Amino acid sequence: MNWLAAAPTSGDLAALAAVYPTVTGSRAARLLADLAKSAEIFGYYRRAEAGEFVGLYNNTVREQVLKQNFLERYRAVDSGRGLPRAMFKFGSNHLYHGRNPTQAFPIGNLAHEMAIANGAEAFGLFVIFLGDGYRSYQDYPAWLRTLLPANAPLVPTLVDLRALRPYQRLFREQVAAEDLWQQRAVLHGFDAIVVLTGSRPGERRLGGRR
Repeated sequence: MNWLAAAPTSGDLAALAAVYPTVTGSRAARLLADLAKSAEIFGYYRRAEAGEFVGLYNNTVREQVLKQNFLERYRAVDSGRGLPRAMFKFGSNHLYHGRNPTQAFPIGNLAHEMAIANGAEAFGLFVIFLGDGYRSYQDYPAWLRTLLPANAPLVPTLVDLRALRPYQRLFREQVAAEDLWQQRAVLHGFDAIVVLTGSRPGERRLGGRR
């Protein structure tokens, strides 16, 4: 189990804060507070699996924190001489324009709406990974493959979803009724799909060790 999701973690962090008192507003205080909030968010998974009614807080609360952190940093670099540009790199669930499949209005939606409010534009990419021994077309759901080339590309390929939207009736005829909402969410929640051929799994390293 993820350490942050473990039941004792919140208590451990509270005990750590008591042993090492911090000055309000200091970096140490912020780090401890962020760890506590992460433990709360990951803890919703464990609590839900135990039967507790905690809704989808692991998604909605997480998105709220992501948005708060982004806005804090965005305002800090705003010089008043023109809005800063921002690039977001998240898993696709966080970058929908509109409500995502886990019932949250994610940070990606905030980015698009901020752009609209300020007379600018945001562009959302949904990335598909393909690679020998890693992932193939068959690893992705049928409803998503209807938006992709019929055959797996041999080179990196971009599918412009904006050009496909007027023809969505044709695409939905190829999808099971229970999956239509997922296809529609991607078609309108992103501006393009990028198929990255030659992909391979990432490696997580800690302290120089794999």
